Amino acid sequence: MNPPAPDLPSVIRTLEDELTLPPGFIAALYQEDDWSFVIKSHALVEALLTYLLSAHLENNNVGSIFAFLDTSNPRTGKLAFAKAFGLLDEDARRFIRGLSELRNKLVHNVANVRFTFAEHVAQLNKQTRRDWVQSFGYGLLAVGESRLGKLDVKARQHLDALVVDEPKLSIMASVAWLALVIFSRGQNVDMRCAIDRLADILNEEYERKQLAKLEAREQTP
Repeated sequence: MNPPAPDLPSVIRTLEDELTLPPGFIAALYQEDDWSFVIKSHALVEALLTYLLSAHLENNNVGSIFAFLDTSNPRTGKLAFAKAFGLLDEDARRFIRGLSELRNKLVHNVANVRFTFAEHVAQLNKQTRRDWVQSFGYGLLAVGESRLGKLDVKARQHLDALVVDEPKLSIMASVAWLALVIFSRGQNVDMRCAIDRLADILNEEYERKQLAKLEAREQTP
């Protein structure tokens, strides 16, 4: 008999235990300021990659070795191993590379603690906007297609606009989806319940943000 499909809270608790994170770390991530959110999200992704590689090799002793590797180095980084072992698809690897690039831009200059997504996406040109959508639309696209199947052109256009309009939500969705992908590989369990709950949470947060914007416009003289 297959084990019961875990719900999202139990997946999060298990991941936090496996990654030796403080309880509530993942849930609190979205409430961080934009700079801290990027830095901590990247740290979480690094830990997830180490967990993924260790689980694949069925050897927890190699975790301390993988932990010290660069994340996105195409020859010797964690992503290089994940690709060689066939553990993550190109969409996942593109998201991680994009997050690594963004994190590296922010972490080496203390003045960047004032970073905001709103200012950053406002400076994107046509090409960098396309790159942003390809990298950080990973989670929203995956969740959407898990529920609706392949999205048509109109739905993809709406999603692409959402990735730019709600960048923090999009990255959080991508981190969460990546965590579910990696957890399912490590635990070999059915993730449908957790995926459905993630989709509900993302939809609720999107509706909350849209309502807040509408109320703000109505209060503007």
